[in-house]
Amino acid sequence: MALLKKIELYLRSRITSALSYHSFQQEVSEPTAVFTGKNIKKVLLLRQDRIGDVLVSVPIVEKIKEALPEAKIDILLSHRNQGAKRAFERFADNFYVYGRNFKENFSLIRKLRHNKYDLIIDMYDNASATSSLIVKLSGSTFSLGIEKSNAHVYSHLVPLLDKQEYHITDRLANLLLPFNINPLRSDLKLSYPLSEEDIAFAEGRLGKKEKFRLCINLAGSTPNKYWGQSNHIYLIERLAASRPDFDVVCFGTSEYYRDLETISARTYARIAPAASSIHEWICMISTADMILTPDTAAVHIAAARNIPAICMYEISGREFAGKPWTPYNSEHITLTTESGSLSSIQPNDVLYSIYELEKRIKKI
Repeated sequence: MALLKKIELYLRSRITSALSYHSFQQEVSEPTAVFTGKNIKKVLLLRQDRIGDVLVSVPIVEKIKEALPEAKIDILLSHRNQGAKRAFERFADNFYVYGRNFKENFSLIRKLRHNKYDLIIDMYDNASATSSLIVKLSGSTFSLGIEKSNAHVYSHLVPLLDKQEYHITDRLANLLLPFNINPLRSDLKLSYPLSEEDIAFAEGRLGKKEKFRLCINLAGSTPNKYWGQSNHIYLIERLAASRPDFDVVCFGTSEYYRDLETISARTYARIAPAASSIHEWICMISTADMILTPDTAAVHIAAARNIPAICMYEISGREFAGKPWTPYNSEHITLTTESGSLSSIQPNDVLYSIYELEKRIKKI
């Protein structure tokens, strides 16, 4: 399988490099009415990556919908983030999923070409071979993207803001410039609406909230985003001594279930019921008064639901990726390490951050 993946990546890179330059290209660096309801009736947005990418893109999609209220807006997701499509449902007409094999994706591209989009928007601020292929093969009249190494595939470009200085949401917001929208004057708050049924579901799974609830999201998508069983136990034991009134709920995927059981057995923390979907997980973790997480999906849910968060990041070698994806415009404390593993972040530092964030909450 590893060899096949390498071959696939190699072929993608060769095909991408062979893609022709767009015959016409316009750079848009200030609010300009390039795309309006007069020339844009059908739009395809490319957001085929992870859950966090969906969540940080919500305010941009919302503003595009406001600019083109009569336009049909379709969104391309991936198998990894389609479970978070609820965040986009208010603005989208149709969703497509980029598949895992050539046959599925060949059929998908044929369908996209058949739809005859007026505009395709690549919502990546890193170059993506997949996005490049879709942009070129979709047959859309116009294409919009952020200036980067594959910029030649777009008909219209917006500047890439400094990754070390600007949050990912602010960087994506430059895509609003051709819609005559000034990102600096726009409300770009993240959102993920929950219905009364969603709230009732969460209460049914976790119980009605009677204490201050700290939700701990145990791990991220890779091993170096796991803080460690012993660190969690020490932290929760210290919390139990000083704040027995806390309701500590631990969330984790099935691969961490043994760790969850050990943590729960040795502390006063309880394990959140397993979620059958991303949406169920979001419903339950949204009951928190505070979230502790090493994973950016929970970070952005915290921002979208206006929940104060303590976020842990391993930041070595981030020159390419830019600043960590912290909660956007919501209360949080960031703890970082360059050791290669989150486990080097000291439990007492996390404990003091919980105390500090609790003080901030009480002042709000």
